Amino acid sequence: MVGAGHVVTIDVSEVVPSDAEAAVLSVTATASCVPGFLTVFACGARPPTSNINYEVGRTTAGLAITPMTDGKVCIFASNPTDVIVDVMGAFTPDGDRFHPMTPTRWIDTRGGASQLPDVTGARSAKQQTQVQMRGKGGVPQDATAVWLNLTVADPTSPTVLSAYPGPCDTPPLSSNVNARALRSTASSVMVGIGDDGSVCVLTYTGQSNIVIDVGGWFSPIVPPPRPGCSTLGSMAANRRPPRRRFTSTLCRCSTSLRSTAPPSALSRCDRADPRSSAR
Repeated sequence: MVGAGHVVTIDVSEVVPSDAEAAVLSVTATASCVPGFLTVFACGARPPTSNINYEVGRTTAGLAITPMTDGKVCIFASNPTDVIVDVMGAFTPDGDRFHPMTPTRWIDTRGGASQLPDVTGARSAKQQTQVQMRGKGGVPQDATAVWLNLTVADPTSPTVLSAYPGPCDTPPLSSNVNARALRSTASSVMVGIGDDGSVCVLTYTGQSNIVIDVGGWFSPIVPPPRPGCSTLGSMAANRRPPRRRFTSTLCRCSTSLRSTAPPSALSRCDRADPRSSAR
């Protein structure tokens, strides 16, 4: 567990290209003892912002894009919480270019109009949904990754969704959307497209409908940039499942703790600062 007011440093250099300028992370707060927030930043001066705002008894995940310092990123916790970090991809000078598009409904298992109207019906725990991306709705055959809005719709029980490059197979450990019962919840997801042109969405736990909207895609720069020309904003698409780089050990509040974080970052939950809330 990361203690109140502490910062953990996470080395992502082994799973992003050596010339990466920013990392794309799925950051999760869980087992929180009091409300608080996480700030993801390039190690150094911490900005006065928050990326994840968490509550007691709720697991909250979100997408964060951050620069790095010597291949490392830092995460500040305002109050004690367990933290999980999965690397989704990275931005590099010669990566694939992002092409925005008007948000387009790709799947709506409730039966609404969509690009894949045959995908219908509520999803149950451990059920996987294969989502064809290339060649549909304006996404080209050379697309390497997509920007999605992923929604848990009308969950009848707490529900967790995880998106990863297709085809559907062994899913990663990461989560992208965590919803409480009877509360529809959405989150942005950046995910690579598999060799078969698809993305897979796993309903890890719970039962709900799912809604997927596409807001853009990444594809190779054609022709390649001339020497000296800037291509900032390009992504080195990650076609592999998300890779876990950090997790603090789950514990009950006010108990002794173990974690992969430095000892200075650990704290008992009874050291929480009740004044430190979401921002």
